[in-house]
Amino acid sequence: MTWIDTITVVISVLLGIGICFLPNSASEWIATKASLHSFGIRNLPRKNDKTDTLANTVLFFLLVFSCTYWLIPDITIAYILYSLLYLISCFLLLAQCCRISKSYSEGHHLAFFLAMALMMVLSYISAMSVFNGHQVVDDLLVFRKHLAHNELFEILYYFQNHEIFSVILQGLLFFSSFYMIWAQFKYMRLESNYKARNIVFLWIKVLFVCAIMLGLSWGGYALLDMAYYVKR
Repeated sequence: MTWIDTITVVISVLLGIGICFLPNSASEWIATKASLHSFGIRNLPRKNDKTDTLANTVLFFLLVFSCTYWLIPDITIAYILYSLLYLISCFLLLAQCCRISKSYSEGHHLAFFLAMALMMVLSYISAMSVFNGHQVVDDLLVFRKHLAHNELFEILYYFQNHEIFSVILQGLLFFSSFYMIWAQFKYMRLESNYKARNIVFLWIKVLFVCAIMLGLSWGGYALLDMAYYVKR
């Protein structure tokens, strides 16, 4: 882990802790100013239901980013852009959390925000490649060389080179982290509740999500290295 990774982890954890212990005045302000109210929510008369057009549109944009991040010349810029988009996403989710938790008891409130903070922090750290030593940085350079020489059009390429799968896996990490945030955001806006039957099931879901992100970030690259006999 590099010193930049250490700083990233420390800042992320501190922000997560800060989220859990927001003063009531700050929660009220965030809920009022950033909850977006009903903006983007559209009624579906035929289905007698509602949909969040805003969340769907943003998710589509984030999917495009996750699929095309490798086109950005410098991977560092891609990481910075991802961080900005993720920070905005988390802030909007935080506003919804503050809005729906006004009537929660103190224990329920703390457990709820701890779960959300854990999901936000671990998803971000996983997507930032902290757990795999930023393997995609080197793999992306090789992938671009292969792409420039049209090697991707050869069938044997996919059996001999792992770099393209490394690039795809990083894109999957980017989008998965976004999806976790916006799925909760969308549900909270439409249902004014978190996406679980109760706080226990919410924690089970969050731990499952964290396991998936950790598995993709660390286990995914470890599996690629093992499958292609890559020594780092």
